[in-house]
Amino acid sequence: MKMETQQQITQIEIKKIIPNSLQPRKEFDKKRIKELAESIKSVGLINPIQVKKISDSDEKNDRYEIVCGERRFRACKILKLKTINAIVKTYEKGKEKNEMIESLVENLQRTKLNSVERENYITTLWEVGKFKSHRELAKFIGVSESVIQSNLKAKKIRDKHNLAKDITTRDIYETIGLEKNDLKNILKNIKNKNIEKQKIREYVKVLKNTDEDIKQSLFKNDINIKQAEKISKIQNPNIKKEVLKAHKEIKKIDKDIEKSILKKVKNKNQNNLVQVNETLSTFRQNIVEVQNKNQSTIKSFLKCISIINLMDKKQMDKLKYNLELLESNIDNMLNVLERANNEVKNYS
Repeated sequence: MKMETQQQITQIEIKKIIPNSLQPRKEFDKKRIKELAESIKSVGLINPIQVKKISDSDEKNDRYEIVCGERRFRACKILKLKTINAIVKTYEKGKEKNEMIESLVENLQRTKLNSVERENYITTLWEVGKFKSHRELAKFIGVSESVIQSNLKAKKIRDKHNLAKDITTRDIYETIGLEKNDLKNILKNIKNKNIEKQKIREYVKVLKNTDEDIKQSLFKNDINIKQAEKISKIQNPNIKKEVLKAHKEIKKIDKDIEKSILKKVKNKNQNNLVQVNETLSTFRQNIVEVQNKNQSTIKSFLKCISIINLMDKKQMDKLKYNLELLESNIDNMLNVLERANNEVKNYS
C-alpha cells in the first residue's frame, strides 16, 4: 500500500479542523474526554493528532479532516485551545480506499474500543472492498480470522435486535445457531440481566436440546438452567409436564411469600421477622427434598422402562404399583402447594 506522508508537526487552528467522516465510533465517553483534557492541561499534548487537508483554497481558508486523534481533538476543544499540534498527511490521488483503511486501522489499533465500536470498525474495513477474504483482512490488522468473522456476524445480529453495548461480541457469538425465537429470548434476557454472562454457553446448550415447554419455563425463570437440563432428560411427557407444573407453583408461592414479607415487614418486630424467614427457609428446604426424591424415583422408573420386556407378571405389577405411588406423591405435593398459595393470598 504505497502512500506518501509528511511527518512534520505543525500547529493548526482548531476551528479549521472537522471530525473524521469515516469515524465508526458514535459515542465518546464524556468523563474520559474530561480526564484526557486535564492530562493535556497538566503535561501538554504528547502525541499530535493526524489530519488531511480537504481544501485547496488560500492558506487563510484551509480546512482539515481528522485522520486519527478525535478524542485528543475533543479534549483540546474543552480546554478552549485555539491551536493544536498536528501532522498533516497527504495521499496519492486515486487512493481513497487506502486513505480510509489507514484511518480506520490507526483508530482500531490505537484506541481502546468497546464491542460495538470494534464491530463497527471491522465491518467498515470489510465493506471498503479492498480485501478479498476474511483471512487477508485479519492478516492486515494483526488478528485471527475468527475475530473478523465473529465481529461481522455479531454486528448484523446487534443491528437487527438493537442490542445494547454492554452485550459483548462474545455474548452474541455464543448464541449463533439458535432458532429465531430462542435467540430473541436469550438476547432479551441477557439485556435485562436475567441471565448471568458466564452461563450463556450453558443456556445455549440446553436450548438446542430441549422442548418448547421447558424453554418457556426457563425464560420465565420458573426453573433454572440446571433444573432445565435435568427435566429435559425425562422421557415420559406426562411426568415432565407435572414436574414443570410443580416448579411453576413453587415459583409462584415463592414470589407471593416474598411480596407478603416485604409488605408486612414494617409492621413486624425483629423477632417476628426472623421467625418468618426461618419458616420460609424450612419450607424451601422441604420442597427441595421432595423434588430430589421425586427426581430419584423418576430416574429409577425410567431405568425400569428400558427393561420392561424382560419383566415377569409379578415385577410388572410391582412397577405399576410404584408408578401409582409416584403419581400420588406428585399430586399430593401439588395440592399442598395450592393450599399454601391460597393461604399466602389470604394473608396478603
